[in-house]
Amino acid sequence: MIFSSQAERRKSKSIDILRRYNIPYIKHLPIIETEKNVTLRTIDEICNRAICLALVAAKGEGLESDIVHMKAKEYCVEEHFTLEEETFIKLTECTEKERAKFTWRYESLWVLLWSLKYVNSLEFPSTICDVPFAVSTIVDRGRVDFFSNSTVRSKSEILDQTDLYFRYHWATREAQLRNQPIPSGLEPGVVYERHYSLNWLVNYEDEDWDNVSTNT
Repeated sequence: MIFSSQAERRKSKSIDILRRYNIPYIKHLPIIETEKNVTLRTIDEICNRAICLALVAAKGEGLESDIVHMKAKEYCVEEHFTLEEETFIKLTECTEKERAKFTWRYESLWVLLWSLKYVNSLEFPSTICDVPFAVSTIVDRGRVDFFSNSTVRSKSEILDQTDLYFRYHWATREAQLRNQPIPSGLEPGVVYERHYSLNWLVNYEDEDWDNVSTNT
């Protein structure tokens, strides 16, 4: 009962934020997991994933495959790319759709940097993240310092954002399904990537990175 109340309070807090921004919501959208029932990804998992995301996003922007491989070796993440990422990195020519998919991963990276306390807060998702800052957060430190200076936020903080982005995502999807304007300037791509990363952080459905669900 205590844990159910905890989740209900989290949902209520999210709805207060949605109201503040005049974003539609439905009261019967369910609560999410509680702290007791969630196991966060480990700090090593998050750091390795962040580096991989930075590299595949850079590849999406046009970084050559051999440089991606060189940097992956330098940062010791060759074994941490997913199957989809490995396939993309090997491509010598990419379609615009392929490039776009992986360039959007900067937004996923932003969430992981927030979870590691390198980013102070997840601002309202109406604009893309500060890509140069995201990249420099890793590049300026190198692997050793990036890992050693990282601290994972509390379950409570991460679940607060997971619940909120669950509801942001419902609002953007509902607008798209009804061919209506996206409410309050929300950027659907930003919302999706952040929801995706947050669900990965909380081990939603125990899914690996390539198969994270973002049900709404």
